[in-house]
Amino acid sequence: MLCLCEAGTVTFSGQVVYSSYEQWLGDVALHCVDPDTPYSWQPGITKEMFGWQIASVQSAAAPQPVPAMRRVLSSWFKVLEVQGAEQPLQ
Repeated sequence: MLCLCEAGTVTFSGQVVYSSYEQWLGDVALHCVDPDTPYSWQPGITKEMFGWQIASVQSAAAPQPVPAMRRVLSSWFKVLEVQGAEQPLQ
């Protein structure tokens, strides 16, 4: 099943390593993870978290078909097949 979604390219320039709750909480406006969600820093459990630094965002000129994907971890997905490809991606 394919759906049409906003598509484009995001270029990452680096990462941020949060090694304390205070450091992570100070960047809430940047990483947009609400402290009251299960994805937030869990005091007493979380030792460090990571964030991606975005260098640029380029929207596609028109909606693009989204290939079949499988959730790997939280918001990480693996592309299973690409339309027009001879075989699924490994």
